[in-house]
Amino acid sequence: MKALNILELDSLVEAIEAFGEAELQTAIVSDRDFAFRFHGAEKSFWLCLDMNPQAPVVVLLDYLPIKFAKKKSPLGLFVEAHFVGASLTAAKRLPQFGRVLELHFNEDKSMQLRLFPHGQNLILNSSEKKISLQRSAELEEIDEEFEPTEVRSLAEVGRLWLEKRGATSERSEQKKSSVDTRVGAIKKLRKSLKKLEVEAESKKQQPWRLAGQWLASHQTLVGAPSELTVCFDQEQSFSWNLENCFARAKKTELKLQTILERKSELEEQLTKIEGLTDEQYIEEQKGHQKPQSFKLQTKQPVKTRKLELGSGATVFVGKSAKDNLQLLRKARAWDYWLHIKDVPSAHAIVFRNKGQQISESELNQAAKFLLQTTKSSNQDSLISQSAEVLLAEKRYVQPIKGDKHGRVTHRNAKTLNIKV
Repeated sequence: MKALNILELDSLVEAIEAFGEAELQTAIVSDRDFAFRFHGAEKSFWLCLDMNPQAPVVVLLDYLPIKFAKKKSPLGLFVEAHFVGASLTAAKRLPQFGRVLELHFNEDKSMQLRLFPHGQNLILNSSEKKISLQRSAELEEIDEEFEPTEVRSLAEVGRLWLEKRGATSERSEQKKSSVDTRVGAIKKLRKSLKKLEVEAESKKQQPWRLAGQWLASHQTLVGAPSELTVCFDQEQSFSWNLENCFARAKKTELKLQTILERKSELEEQLTKIEGLTDEQYIEEQKGHQKPQSFKLQTKQPVKTRKLELGSGATVFVGKSAKDNLQLLRKARAWDYWLHIKDVPSAHAIVFRNKGQQISESELNQAAKFLLQTTKSSNQDSLISQSAEVLLAEKRYVQPIKGDKHGRVTHRNAKTLNIKV
């Protein structure tokens, strides 16, 4: 690859200046390779410096598709100490010296890039301190600049340099992968939305509420319209059918509400993803990677039911009094303990990272999981009504010594009202 000529360097300077003030956030320093990530007001960019003696090159990239082997060196330590966190305020080429760039930062800091073959160098100045890639020689002024006839675009320079570094296929594959991932996510969301629409329509058409209202007004099972009689069990009493119709209506309406809420969430996700570029979607995914779930390790075997929350926290519910006690002993002071109020039930422990915030919706999700999995004899009566669930940090919960039923004492608990 040819070294950059003066017109290509002028184009590079104009492009850097167009970003305005940009903070140097990341610096990767290798033997002769340098990669600097800047964050401007609107977007980030990478400035990569390849100090190849035959053809030193500096390229401007939107993202870094190759890996540099970062090595500790005096130059790298100097950059970390004096330049990372500093703001790039100006870029210019020194025409009297030819292929020499200067990047100026706040607090009188500067980088000088000498990009002529066999005279390549990087010189860093911070206040009265100075360091360079190799011994610095005095620059000699040139009499006249030679203007080349062939000028490559910045994109072409970047492509050629990446090709030289063996990154062309990797970059194209990464871009293709990002497109496939984003398109796949959109298709999956649309498919899920269509399914939810069908389920919602099915719930809306169920006549349980109308059947209960007809029974309440007519006080008989005889003479109802045919579309309502499908809700009646003629072998059961009138009062049983009346209660069953309203109970089934309430359950159906709650499910419909859940479906509509989920549908609204997916519609928001779809709108957001459709508005992102492929690169923005990949960055978004990196920032929302699901944390590793908690692995329960106990000295004695423990039987549990498990639920992983979206935040990465994990809920365990014991299957017996012995299991509940083991879960309680394994829990840390900051983990959450849940128990159905005034009802014999299993214990639930929400294992989380220290200091991790668990949203109210996820705590309600954990409480519902406890209600669904508890073996309490009162479970059937809880299904058709709301229930109160106690919530406290493990530090405020103590098992009663010698109690074989897994009972505990607790304080500083708050109550969650959960609709089942």
